[in-house]
Amino acid sequence: MLVMSQESCVALFVFGAGGHAKVVIDAVERGCDYRVVGLFDDDPAARGRRVLGHEVLGGRDELQ
Repeated sequence: MLVMSQESCVALFVFGAGGHAKVVIDAVERGCDYRVVGLFDDDPAARGRRVLGHEVLGGRDELQ
């Protein structure tokens, strides 16, 4: 079995912080090609919240 370190995985940001984001995070964390480094969501109430241990960093406006 090949085990890759966190550093060799591609950083991935997830857009959205709801139920589908949880499914994406769960799938990503089962593999070793990517690692979730944060989430973005346009709902101001979501900012600063954590989803499965990953912080919502801001909204679409933060990506520009």
